[in-house]
Amino acid sequence: MSAFLAIVKLTCRSALRSRVFQLLLALLVFTVIALPVSVVGDGTAHAHIQVSLKYCLGTIGFLLSLSTIWLGCFAMGADIESYQIHMVVTKPVSRLLVWAGKFAGIVMVNGSLLAISSVLVYSLVLWQFNKRSFTESEKSRIRSEILVGRRVFMPELPDTRSITDEIYNRHLEEAAKQGKKMTETEKRYLRLEISKRVTASMGEVLPGQNQMWLYKGLNKKNRTPVFLRYRVFVGKVSSKEQRETMGIWATRIHIMQKETPSDPDGTGTYLRSVFSPRTNYPETIMCGVFNEIVMSPMVIDEQGNVVVAFSNFDPQRQTLFFQAADGPKILTKVTGFLGNYIRGVFVIFIKICFLGALSCSIGGFLSIPVAIFSVFGYLLLGFFSSYLIGIDRKMASMGATSGDTFIDTLGNAVSRFLMFLLVPMEKFEVSSQLADGELIEYSYIGNIIIFNVFLKCAVILALGLWIYRRRELGLVVRK
Repeated sequence: MSAFLAIVKLTCRSALRSRVFQLLLALLVFTVIALPVSVVGDGTAHAHIQVSLKYCLGTIGFLLSLSTIWLGCFAMGADIESYQIHMVVTKPVSRLLVWAGKFAGIVMVNGSLLAISSVLVYSLVLWQFNKRSFTESEKSRIRSEILVGRRVFMPELPDTRSITDEIYNRHLEEAAKQGKKMTETEKRYLRLEISKRVTASMGEVLPGQNQMWLYKGLNKKNRTPVFLRYRVFVGKVSSKEQRETMGIWATRIHIMQKETPSDPDGTGTYLRSVFSPRTNYPETIMCGVFNEIVMSPMVIDEQGNVVVAFSNFDPQRQTLFFQAADGPKILTKVTGFLGNYIRGVFVIFIKICFLGALSCSIGGFLSIPVAIFSVFGYLLLGFFSSYLIGIDRKMASMGATSGDTFIDTLGNAVSRFLMFLLVPMEKFEVSSQLADGELIEYSYIGNIIIFNVFLKCAVILALGLWIYRRRELGLVVRK
């Protein structure tokens, strides 16, 4: 145990003496102190708190990731290249103990910096919230939308692929009746166009018409307000020329109706579902930005479902669009800001542990520059593979076929194989969720730890330790 603690102590001391680490530490101090008081967002109090929280945590996570990668590769490679490890292994100290001590020292240094910086950011955000001259309405909005942890519910969407298949087959039958022969390229293009129209129609609201969304799985015993978060676009989603529009939101509620035509249970009442509009007249809505409305918990029915509807009363009679990624979302409060903030910081700490293990494993059998390059190559492969898999899933959800050519099939297979082995870094990015007041679920954290760290990192960790233990140190000669 004393040998392990000695290695940890020496690793921490070596880290603090590193010039690269000192530079990253200076950038970290600047981030913690300067960013919370310098960012302004769009000028509103809501955006000021939101942007400062998002930018600070995102930058802290990025800088500590760089620090962990550098220290991990440097701590393992420098001892070997400077022959210090030769004196250690001659003593009754196993290489596994050396590796564990260096890993623990790196995690201790960066974990301590994470704890200190996250506490400072939390304190500065609350200081700004309490000391700045925000109005009571602005503070109320910040409390309900940012300084909170709210569970997110996305709407239940129909199977777009089956709908696309049905329309696609109908077009093929009509073409066959007319004697038209379509090439495979024409069929693929037709299917893509149909899938785009089907997907767009799910969030499309024509002038004078309405669109409904169903949400499942809410707590039917919930007694706190229910929030509806949405963003609507006018004309085209890609258009930057967004303006104000008008519409009416309505929610389905259940009421007891009297004087029934038939009275089977003898009570004289029955349960009736009706849509209750939020306003009696169309309200003004700004397009292209996120909006939130507060609803009564009574909108949750006995099955834990919520149904909302939106009617388009655009004054210029243009079609309105809702993106699938934006929901609209239903949010319910689960915990306070501190509890959700701690979860977010813990996710960043998990990333530090993962990068520390990865860097130490690769740094144990490669030189420092090659090890750093290899770690960044690993992270880039994970990023591009997840990007390609995301495109493939998007195409599949639209009803488009993938793998029509050998190159498509090979590329998709390679991407999926890499995703099976690699850990995508976007899984650790939770600053946006914290800034939006969205709850970081325990199930999400557990999934990261079990499937994205333990299972996937175990292969590289075991391989790196095996090579490090069997590495012939006598062959490492300075030229």
